[in-house]
Amino acid sequence: MNAKSDRPCCDVATALRIIATFETFNDAYGRYIREMDDLVAMVDEPLYQRTVFLVLGLDDVTFFMERAKDVMNCLVWPLTRT
Repeated sequence: MNAKSDRPCCDVATALRIIATFETFNDAYGRYIREMDDLVAMVDEPLYQRTVFLVLGLDDVTFFMERAKDVMNCLVWPLTRT
């Protein structure tokens, strides 16, 4: 057996910290999107052209966040209900 398989399946306290850390990150990402969207919309055209990618170029991050939420809901949260 390897070291990982010798450990208990779930450490509830660690799972809860993982969830809390992800929720903090998710909230910060949401604030970033909202604030940057508002700010970029207020600037003049030359600055807009230079900064719009800070909002529009986030498809990969958004995809990651959606998948990460699925992981939290399906794989991590159930470990806290032992």
